[in-house]
Amino acid sequence: MDLRKKLKNEITYSNMWPRYPSFLKSLNWTLVWYQILGMVTILLLLLPYLDSPNFPPLLGIVEVLFYIGFFYLLVWNLKHKGRSLWNILWLLLNIFGIGGIIFLCVKNQTQLRKEAEKEKEKEEKEKYTREWKEKFGYKPDNRK
Repeated sequence: MDLRKKLKNEITYSNMWPRYPSFLKSLNWTLVWYQILGMVTILLLLLPYLDSPNFPPLLGIVEVLFYIGFFYLLVWNLKHKGRSLWNILWLLLNIFGIGGIIFLCVKNQTQLRKEAEKEKEKEEKEKYTREWKEKFGYKPDNRK
């Protein structure tokens, strides 16, 4: 890998939170769990204030904070997938949730690249083994 590609990969994978391997392996599940756990947390935190006259403004503030965090995770997700931030526009197609589904279907370039490299290494190893066996006349031993 030449220096430019290496630098580009390091810029793409910034020190943005979250950095744990489990989050990086399952980028889409990170978004889904943020939504589920975020909504449950908001519900549990605001339940005591349901009858309060300050409930609507409080709910609005909490929802704005939730969506700021969600937008941050969308950007983080696309950065780690190696994709353009223009893919966030898929979320504008929010007819029956289809925009979110399309967003989650955006392929992870890094995983595709790693899979191709593994396949190439496997083919090279098999080719080398075959050539070695042919060169040295290797014949499997059939003794039991």
